Amino acid sequence: MTIAILGPALPLISRFPRAFLRSVGTEQHPTRDTRPPRPPDGQAFGGVDDGGMFVQPGQHVMSWCREHDIAFPNQMKGLKARLPKNPLRLGVFFSRRHCIDNKSMRYFDKAEHPFARSIFDFYVAKKKTPLWYDSWCTPNARPFVISTARKRIKHALRDALAARGYDRDGRKTGNDPEETAVMDLFGTLKIHSPEPKMVCNTKFAELVEQMSWVVGAAELELRRGRDGRHLATVSATHQQERGGRPHQHNKRGPARGNKTSDSTKQPSRPPSRGPAVTFRKHL
Repeated sequence: MTIAILGPALPLISRFPRAFLRSVGTEQHPTRDTRPPRPPDGQAFGGVDDGGMFVQPGQHVMSWCREHDIAFPNQMKGLKARLPKNPLRLGVFFSRRHCIDNKSMRYFDKAEHPFARSIFDFYVAKKKTPLWYDSWCTPNARPFVISTARKRIKHALRDALAARGYDRDGRKTGNDPEETAVMDLFGTLKIHSPEPKMVCNTKFAELVEQMSWVVGAAELELRRGRDGRHLATVSATHQQERGGRPHQHNKRGPARGNKTSDSTKQPSRPPSRGPAVTFRKHL
């Protein structure tokens, strides 16, 4: 028995026909794809980060969002600004409305999920906070590294908010009479890091400095006045009523317009010398 076990293996595989050898370890693709078709791009949420699953919100979720003024993730857009440096290649996305997180959309499909109402009630209770912010990283590292990078980014963001006179929820804390027009930062802010290892290896003081530039650029878009309206939209409306173009503080250089020969026109302000950084569009 021992000799039989330790002996050379018999070439049994060579006794099977070639047709069988070609079929070993192969799977036939079904001729009919049973997966549901992907919704239109304007109504689809999800993707690679959510396991390749696309979600189309149901009518019950849309009615909840209209009732409580909560938006879907497709309302997020990239923040365009001129930063002196962006060594971590951070991507920043914002919205002047409170937006549901993309990972929570799996509960808000057409087929009503049993946890849909409880998850949505969480967002309704969260509306007491004026500024919603979060961070996520590209999954190119271990889970511990990714979670650590996310925590460091949010910690640095809170410190940057405090340095500019806001609490951790975006409310104005200073009593400066020149800043009484600003009540808080209202909306959603998300920061994406393509290199979580770089975030973990960066000194925290440098990360706070980077977040300070991000908060400074987002402040121009998200700050809200005492009347509950965003100052950016009020300024744009005022400029349109006067017949002029709104001041584009976050564009690359001065706004392009028709050239006039008016000698009384003030010269446009030259752009800063720092490298232009355009944050990517939110998927």
